[in-house]
Amino acid sequence: MPVPSVATSLGQIALGPGVSYRYFTDQGVALDFGLRLDGIFNIGDTSADGGGDFHGRAEVSVDASMPGGARLGLSVAQGGIGGNSADYLSGRLRVSTPLD
Repeated sequence: MPVPSVATSLGQIALGPGVSYRYFTDQGVALDFGLRLDGIFNIGDTSADGGGDFHGRAEVSVDASMPGGARLGLSVAQGGIGGNSADYLSGRLRVSTPLD
């Protein structure tokens, strides 16, 4: 029995303020603390009525830049705030080092 094809699409527009603060330790490490709030509007045929979905997202982050060029970052975000979509929690860990 053949399975019918399904076509779907999704676009997103995100807009919102963000603030950050940089602090230097005595060892020369730069710490960047950040907070970002976004309003996100989903555009596309993703629901039964084909309409868009508007929700909020909040993200906090901390990044450390070492004097030798290595960087370490951590961020946590809460999404789906106040919208029709399900709430979600996400995290991201970033590590980078120079290769020289």
